[in-house]
Amino acid sequence: MHLRMLRCAAHVAAVLVIAVLPPPAAAQPGPESRPAAEVRFVDASAAVFADPKDRNYRLAAVVDADADGRYTLLAAGDVEGRAGEFTTRLATMRMAEDGRFRLAPLSLTPKVARFWSCVAGDDVLLCGDLGVCLLKRRGPDSLVEATESAGLGNVRARRAAWVDFDGDGLLDLWLATQQGASLRRAVADGGYEMATEAAGIGSTGDTFDVLATDLDGDGFVDLFASRGHAPVAVHQGRAGGTFSALSAALPAWPQSAWMVAADFENDGRPNVVLVHQDHFMQFNGRYVDPARRDLGGFGPPAVTPLDADNDGWADLLVTLLTDRGQNPLGARLLRNEHGAGFSDVSAAVGFSADTLPDGRALAVFDADNDGDSDVLAFDGVRLVYLRNDGGERNGQLKLRVNRAGGRAALGARVELYDGNLAACNLVNSPVTEIGLGGRKTLAKLRVVWPDGTAEERENVAARPGLMTIERRR
Repeated sequence: MHLRMLRCAAHVAAVLVIAVLPPPAAAQPGPESRPAAEVRFVDASAAVFADPKDRNYRLAAVVDADADGRYTLLAAGDVEGRAGEFTTRLATMRMAEDGRFRLAPLSLTPKVARFWSCVAGDDVLLCGDLGVCLLKRRGPDSLVEATESAGLGNVRARRAAWVDFDGDGLLDLWLATQQGASLRRAVADGGYEMATEAAGIGSTGDTFDVLATDLDGDGFVDLFASRGHAPVAVHQGRAGGTFSALSAALPAWPQSAWMVAADFENDGRPNVVLVHQDHFMQFNGRYVDPARRDLGGFGPPAVTPLDADNDGWADLLVTLLTDRGQNPLGARLLRNEHGAGFSDVSAAVGFSADTLPDGRALAVFDADNDGDSDVLAFDGVRLVYLRNDGGERNGQLKLRVNRAGGRAALGARVELYDGNLAACNLVNSPVTEIGLGGRKTLAKLRVVWPDGTAEERENVAARPGLMTIERRR
């Protein structure tokens, strides 16, 4: 196993990117150099929310999209009662033809409140320190509360990831809890059973974040648990839905509070971004001479990949809290310099200290259906909508990647080839948005399923709307 590291060139919002690679294979051609589209993110919240009260939600997450590429989101917010108690209100959100969000309240009342994160796959899970809420899909715009019946009534989780760790076609749950990372196996009756110990995963202790991706490319998903001031716990996937701890021959991973995965190098292999509270760890591939590097402020409360300019390379959106003097820092956009590190382009895209000063629950999606990825986030008070102006010039492909039977193929990857283009995107949400770098057609589109098998399509036209690819076998 080989290790590769990418360094962030921006000092104000530095991150570490780790890639665990299999033995070197024949090199794929890299994307040709294309000028970056001029992109500005504009706060258009007042324009898209007809009623200011519609912004009073704690989070909004993409749960579906129609054939035209228009998204449906789930919004969750808190309502305080007379006695100071909180309850949760839920609503679906869609942007109408007039460019405004329309909210439809749901008649669902979870038994707990104060949710901070949401993950969507075949179903939807809301996570919070007071408990979780499982919403089962019963149609395109129909969700049914099923927390208790699924055996999750006593579960509390900060964050979660959907993952089919045992290859049975059902999405299981990998949860970050104060008691440690917890693996729950999905069963045929719609419930979830504890599988942590049986899968060979030991106690991780207090866990802040979890991640699931096949980092070493062996066809078995690997699981990661971020533990704040303790090293990241790495569980390497093995046959039969089991895991082993990171080999003692390899150095331990550094501390981390947050993690995200994307193919930042466009080589067909995932990378993992580790970010800690006020610093990051910077070291070479053999973990020689690790050094503590200042992050330039405190945070982040959120980090997510996105291709802001649709050049085919995954960038990073990071939100920070304050600098050393307790001054707000706001959001930072780190542009991917075609695999050669990241540069801070925050000012160029219109970000300032007032942009998402306490940004959380980042939702990245093409809200206005114009062909680029916008941002919807909670700024500590209410929802904020940042419209992407300019990214549409390079074009975007929206893909729904499903297993046979229509279930989301989370954990798959999509590879695009055309001339010198060789781009790779991980499937970690119901819809995957892929920047095309100005192309109208693609010579080849290849889907690598979670078990390592692949299917290809040739001469794919980049058309408006949503393209669905379902596994043929």
